[in-house]
Amino acid sequence: MQRRYVTTDVFTDRVFGGNPLAVVLDAEGLTTSQMQAIATEFNYSETTFVLPPRQVGHTAHVRIFTPRVEVPFAGHPNIGTAVVLAQELEAGGREPVNQFVFEEMAGLVPIVLIRDTEQVVGAELTPPETLSIRSSVSLDDAAACLSLPSSEIVDSNHPPQVASVGLPFLVVEVASRDALRRAKPNLAAQERILPPIGTDAVFAYVRGEATGRLSARCFAPLDACLEDPATGERHRCNNWPTHVPSVEA
Repeated sequence: MQRRYVTTDVFTDRVFGGNPLAVVLDAEGLTTSQMQAIATEFNYSETTFVLPPRQVGHTAHVRIFTPRVEVPFAGHPNIGTAVVLAQELEAGGREPVNQFVFEEMAGLVPIVLIRDTEQVVGAELTPPETLSIRSSVSLDDAAACLSLPSSEIVDSNHPPQVASVGLPFLVVEVASRDALRRAKPNLAAQERILPPIGTDAVFAYVRGEATGRLSARCFAPLDACLEDPATGERHRCNNWPTHVPSVEA
């Protein structure tokens, strides 16, 4: 049986920029192992599977897979899936709407669609959980995860610690943009340090000169994603191509 899917680029206004995503539009009937096999075949940072909602009033039940595991929630897959699904529904004659609610493993994800004139071009989401602050690690361990010296890890604002709004990351502030540029994942260190604190990814960032401006990189080699190209909760989507059939795994 063939399944329709769309590949899209999130957080960009050009093809092959931003963060790629595959959206399988008619996933009903696929098993978990089949979904995982399809996501592994795409080998994008995430692939989503759109299923009928479990409750009346919700838009869809959405499952998110990396090439290795299913995750409870993530930012760019929700943005991309919302834009793709809105364009798909409206192309099929559905009345335009401005909001979606996705059911996900972490909870309900409300989404507001962003339009340029009449066309849906982006979305903004509300995470399914309030911010939770979890385990912290030493400067040495954080530095080891990023292949940096401990002197380039900043703890004056917060220690290196796990934070989550639905998907946990070890959040680490580094001292400079140069340190952020030189950071690279140390697989052995991450295998030792991350699983015991409940995550498999490191979100490293540096504060910019402008208030509230950050530069960031996200590494998840334990999840088969050496570096996530971009992550977040609001931006535009550029779809390419249109629907392509995929044989069920």
